[in-house]
Amino acid sequence: MQVLRSKRILTVVCALLLSSCASSRSREAQSCARVYAQPYDQVWTAVESTVLRDMRCTIKKSDPRRGRLETEWVHLFDVDGAKRWMIEAELQREKDGVRVIIDKRVELQDDVARSIKRYRQERTKTDEPRPSGWKRTESDRNALNDLHRCIEQRLSAGGR
Repeated sequence: MQVLRSKRILTVVCALLLSSCASSRSREAQSCARVYAQPYDQVWTAVESTVLRDMRCTIKKSDPRRGRLETEWVHLFDVDGAKRWMIEAELQREKDGVRVIIDKRVELQDDVARSIKRYRQERTKTDEPRPSGWKRTESDRNALNDLHRCIEQRLSAGGR
């Protein structure tokens, strides 16, 4: 009886551990990847044009040789408070084309950052590390799919 109970507890613990691993950021980024059967240079140009022209982002880091693109933060203010987002793209050469992995990081401002004056006063009393004031939110799958659709349209139109 106790062996059966121990097996059930072990099964539940393993299931919880595996589910937390499946939701890690690297796996999340892998799930929004697409492979384009086009030359690498054309795909890079399409990704860069989509980020620059369609999304009107400022590029922070651009390394075509390594296949990495990162934008500056875009800040928004709405009824939810302060929000910011950025795009990270990674291109990988594969035998059947180019894999494009896109991650749109969205963060909401934490309450601590809104009351920074009060927080600074508290900070002087303790030596605790200072939080960033931003909390990451879930990625919007529809937004990522829209980005991939824009890249596909650019590739079908010849990269314009």
